[in-house]
Amino acid sequence: MRLFLGIEMPVSERESLYTQILPLIRKYPSFNWIHPDLYHTTLQFFGEVEDAKKLSESIKTTLFDKEKFHLYGLGLDMFQTNELILHMTYRREKKIDYIVDSLEKTYPTFVKQRAFVFHTCIGRAPRSSKQQFFLLRKILEKTSISISYPVDSLKLFSSAKNTEGRKFTVLEDFPLL
Repeated sequence: MRLFLGIEMPVSERESLYTQILPLIRKYPSFNWIHPDLYHTTLQFFGEVEDAKKLSESIKTTLFDKEKFHLYGLGLDMFQTNELILHMTYRREKKIDYIVDSLEKTYPTFVKQRAFVFHTCIGRAPRSSKQQFFLLRKILEKTSISISYPVDSLKLFSSAKNTEGRKFTVLEDFPLL
């Protein structure tokens, strides 16, 4: 099962984000845009996990004394993998860094694969030429985003892809103090 720790974005903020990126969606209709109902903030992707219960216990142990916080969207960017993953970036939140660092210590099979970047995925696009890539990056950087919301719990999500697209299911909710 593909699992990740994340934050469920409030409906009002999902709608606001969608409205703010609508000009991009219209400009690039061929991209695979994420439906606003599926917007969430990924804190840490675990990948394929066989023992979800063990992971859940590690998360509970990590979060037992962690406090609520607020998230502020900064702008848009992209990850380059075998495709381009367009996402919203956030202002750095020390409480999240602390949670992720603590989780790395309590979940023994967790391996940090790259620098930790919490984000909200908004779409996917095929890889392109360098010129197109840099043009898109410039357009993303110029797109202004105004999103903020309080976070009072974290959720363990499972991710699945089928013929209808991606589906995210909340497996467990972890309230913060």
